Amino acid sequence: MLDGPELFLARWGWGFVVIDDNGIVTAIARGVPPPWIDDIHGAEIWALVQASLVAEPGQCAYHCDCESVVTAVHEGMVQATSAKNRYARAYVILKAALEDTPAEKTLWMPAHGKGTVKSDGSLVTGHDREANDLADTHAKEAVEAHRLHPDTVKRWKLLKTQTKAMAMWTARVTAEANNHCLAPFRDSTASKVESEEARKKKKLARQHLRERGPNLSRTKTKQAVIVARPTQLGGHLLAKLEGKSGERSGWRCSLCKRSSAKWSNMAAGKCTGSMAEKWAKANVTRASQNTMIGPGHQLVLSAEVTWCLACGSYADAKAVGLTQQCKGVPKWCGSYGGAWGQRRKLLAGIHPKTRKAMDKAIGLDGRSIDRIMKGEGTYMNTARARSDRLRGIEPPNGAEPEVPKRMQPQGISAKEKFEQIRQRVRTRGKADATAETVQSPRLRAATEVLVFSDVAKAHSVHGSGERGIHAPEEAAPATSIAAAGQ
Repeated sequence: MLDGPELFLARWGWGFVVIDDNGIVTAIARGVPPPWIDDIHGAEIWALVQASLVAEPGQCAYHCDCESVVTAVHEGMVQATSAKNRYARAYVILKAALEDTPAEKTLWMPAHGKGTVKSDGSLVTGHDREANDLADTHAKEAVEAHRLHPDTVKRWKLLKTQTKAMAMWTARVTAEANNHCLAPFRDSTASKVESEEARKKKKLARQHLRERGPNLSRTKTKQAVIVARPTQLGGHLLAKLEGKSGERSGWRCSLCKRSSAKWSNMAAGKCTGSMAEKWAKANVTRASQNTMIGPGHQLVLSAEVTWCLACGSYADAKAVGLTQQCKGVPKWCGSYGGAWGQRRKLLAGIHPKTRKAMDKAIGLDGRSIDRIMKGEGTYMNTARARSDRLRGIEPPNGAEPEVPKRMQPQGISAKEKFEQIRQRVRTRGKADATAETVQSPRLRAATEVLVFSDVAKAHSVHGSGERGIHAPEEAAPATSIAAAGQ
């Protein structure tokens, strides 16, 4: 490991050296461990894993200068491969690689001249020292492949020193603020003392107010002074409206044509711009659409989008739905799409296709949608008048809509109904008298009873009809049944 022990700076590498019985080096290998290995212990495990994977099983002895790794191998790597060990997956590979190698052939040897006896009791030879030093050298050379630049390491250590000094200063200040020798002794206690004093002052003020008398009027709060925004800064150009008959009184802006009953509601507000310019832009937009507009459309403009207030057809650069005749207000067909949903989005100020917010719609004559859909006068806000305006039908100037006449009662009176029933009874009686077919006594008796019943009902209807009460409806079914019985 180099540039440690900080994890942000430290880099690791591994290496191993193969020597024969005469101490001659036969192979050398080095490399970088995976990213999840972040200490020397993990690098030692990974070096032993790489050596055991390329060695012939059972024919080599392994010398490692990490005593914890050798101890784990001798214990069968039961604890090392458990889920509690952070390097369990490395030990699993090592256990499989050393399966045919006796544990006695994995030896620990002291490194860097700290001892002379190996784990099996034998002495450390000169070949062992040279091979261990050579493996460490190649491991450090492997680190150079991904080591940070020295300037980066130096700058990071300087920032760490400054951060540590600032943290220590903050800790000293906090300790002094919360362990003072005089009252209030703690910084948090000081805020409590101040709040307690403020509460006492408020309590004394309320008590003093009660002692001065219940009829003492309290001091009224001053109302905010409203200053009109200058027109140079985007303010309204307000003019007084005289309250004539049929017109509202108040104030109106000569530029944007907005109005309000109170001067204070609009004085400090910002004007949206000249309505005349919007009307001119609307006319230019309509003229730029070369396609003919179909009849019956109630056209309004939202910036560069022209659409019909009745059917919901619209056009951006080309009038597609507006080329045909207006179909009127669409009906809801069970879903929120189609012409009904398209008109609903346009009325809400949302483009049906892009779903982006549009400018507030105005008519070709400069009126707002509210003014178009809401007329003036007694009969202009009826359901029929609104429906006519949505279909593009306007009453003639100066003419009031025709008031629908009271509907006359339809049908026949009770007296006329009685005459019809009596005529049917007489016709049936004559038909029975002149019948050529001979009926059975039983059927003839049933017919006479039924005819008698009809005559009795007819008399009862006639009696009630004289008093102006409608005849009951049971006579017609009885007549039809009698006819079916003959």
